[in-house]
Amino acid sequence: MPQINIKINDADKNGAEEARKVGHERRIPFERSADPFYSEENMERLKRAADEIETSGGTVHDLSELEEMSEDNHLNILTS
Repeated sequence: MPQINIKINDADKNGAEEARKVGHERRIPFERSADPFYSEENMERLKRAADEIETSGGTVHDLSELEEMSEDNHLNILTS
């Protein structure tokens, strides 16, 4: 079998090796995962929060309270 030698940079070499691996293993080179928002743990948390709001009526906050919390905690959670 004939051989061919080619000089390429490391990035191209790594890309070619990944492509060969995909072809050889017949799979994508990363693991699939679901959106964590829809995880069982988060769905249970949201259900508990909804149940608590239905039971207690919840507390209504206005935007100024959120801005104060942001400033007090040195958080930048609001964008203009």
